[in-house]
Amino acid sequence: ATATATTAAAAGAPAVAEVPSVAATLLVRYRKGRNCFSWGTLVPVLLDCCGAIDGGARTLLVKRQPTRAVLDAVAGSTRCVLYFDSFMSCDVQEVVNEVKQFTEAYDRLVEPKPRLVLCAGGAHPSACSAHTLQLGFHIAVRGEGEAVIRDVTMKVTRGEVWDTIPGITFLSADTHTVRQTALPPLVKLDDYVSFSEKPALHPPIELMRGCPYGCTYCQTARLHGGKVRYRSVESVERIVQHYVERFPHPVDIRFVTPNSLAYCSVDGRRPNLEALRALVATVKKYPVNMYLGSFPSEVRPEFVTPETVEILKESATKVVAVGGQSGSDAVLRRMNRQHAVADIEAACEKLLAGGLIPQVDFILGTPNETEDEMWATLQLVNHLVERGCQIRMHYFMPLPGTPWGTSTPAPLTQRVASEAGRLLRNPLVEGPLAHQVEVSGALTAGLRPDHRDVEDLPPVASAT
Repeated sequence: ATATATTAAAAGAPAVAEVPSVAATLLVRYRKGRNCFSWGTLVPVLLDCCGAIDGGARTLLVKRQPTRAVLDAVAGSTRCVLYFDSFMSCDVQEVVNEVKQFTEAYDRLVEPKPRLVLCAGGAHPSACSAHTLQLGFHIAVRGEGEAVIRDVTMKVTRGEVWDTIPGITFLSADTHTVRQTALPPLVKLDDYVSFSEKPALHPPIELMRGCPYGCTYCQTARLHGGKVRYRSVESVERIVQHYVERFPHPVDIRFVTPNSLAYCSVDGRRPNLEALRALVATVKKYPVNMYLGSFPSEVRPEFVTPETVEILKESATKVVAVGGQSGSDAVLRRMNRQHAVADIEAACEKLLAGGLIPQVDFILGTPNETEDEMWATLQLVNHLVERGCQIRMHYFMPLPGTPWGTSTPAPLTQRVASEAGRLLRNPLVEGPLAHQVEVSGALTAGLRPDHRDVEDLPPVASAT
């Protein structure tokens, strides 16, 4: 069988080309710059599942026009289409619009047609799983998805019930009660490759998951736990080898980690200098530009020591991302940052002395933050800019699932807003402050933790 233009036309969509039919199509909603890193270890799992699905299956990235992608998949599938999305709370409105459009188009198609099942994971579905079902998804995955996404794929494509899959929230078929299953064990990063060829996906290498600090505004520890887990240097090397074979030299090697200088730390609170040196030495054996401590990673200020600066200098990094967050010690305590303003200043001085440029993040408008506390942050920004540092300024956004998830941001006073605007005209200072104020207002007004009753189901073993 082949897919024809008639299916899409019946739904009022543009005509689509003929494609060979398979039993199932797995669609992955890919948003560059937003959820692109999330799919690194998940797409390879889906590709592995495709080989085990009777009748054949394919995995496709959906980078644009999700409605057309869904209709194409429906036309080219005989059994089911599985649509996967991963998103943050600030993406909810876009997700709502997309899901509404393609589900209405799907509903207009005449029978027989393959089943369409929507599954979402990531920061927002993990914190607001019942709300995610209200957006139109059938399954919300909470926490880490590598093992869960395999179970979801195999059970859905086999037409089996999914109420025994660990780590999901769903509506019961009989009573429409929101039910959720117990979370599965946390994954071992070495068990999962983080790239794929078809579709082509080669993200930065995820070095670690988890965080022992638990800052009040941050979801990292809530998504991945307080115990830090690491990808071994041997696993990192295998990925580097693949990238070197795949791309022209020199290859840029970047990492995803909440604190680059904590790699293989015993407790996540002190640098492991031996492990850091081994990581740099291993990666630098290859024709690559290795970036340690730069975006999409960062470093905590108290981890910057003369020894770690020398290690950073061994990489290609010139600009080091530093999580400063506030110029007020009182705000840092409320954030549970567990470092002081003096640590931020000291880190910057050490990096500058080593010939590196600190790029420091700061947040304005945290709950109950006073004008004087915000002004202290702006004064620190002034000082650091004079020293040659780069600054990224942010406005506080209440993220669901965090201790501050239901808190109201402190408004910027005219004095603070005027000074922030002046600083943002400096080429060393950047940040979509006005846009984040708008997004933060939308989060405060419309996104709160789920109030709908959720029925917890007893733990079950994961099985495919």
